[in-house]
Amino acid sequence: MDNIGTIKILSVVEQVIKINWDTHEVILEKSKILNSKIVDEENKNLKPIKYQLSPTEVKWGIISLGKKHPLSPIYKAGEKINVDINGKVIEGKFHLKHIRIDGLTKVFNQFEDLEARVFTVEYNVEENTLKFTEI
Repeated sequence: MDNIGTIKILSVVEQVIKINWDTHEVILEKSKILNSKIVDEENKNLKPIKYQLSPTEVKWGIISLGKKHPLSPIYKAGEKINVDINGKVIEGKFHLKHIRIDGLTKVFNQFEDLEARVFTVEYNVEENTLKFTEI
């Protein structure tokens, strides 16, 4: 019996093409995958987890995921991700070490006592969003 499965890959691709406008011939000169995420039934949306921001995370506007977090191997340094905290969305980016998201001070400052709150955190790969919903 063959072990056959289906996966879905979401990619950002940069392509350089030549077009002959007279003949409508298209020649692909270069194709480069800039970013790619494999999406299957198991990792399409990571299971929600409970999360509480630390005082250090709030002070510096970061989220520390840790080396074993499922998102750590998916993203590369400098890649952007949307962070939604109770409906307030900001674009963050992964740090060089892949284990934290930077650039969140602006949205964190819109909440008082953020480090005292407990959230359910969900990730949606199609929307590229890490969503925090207060419990």
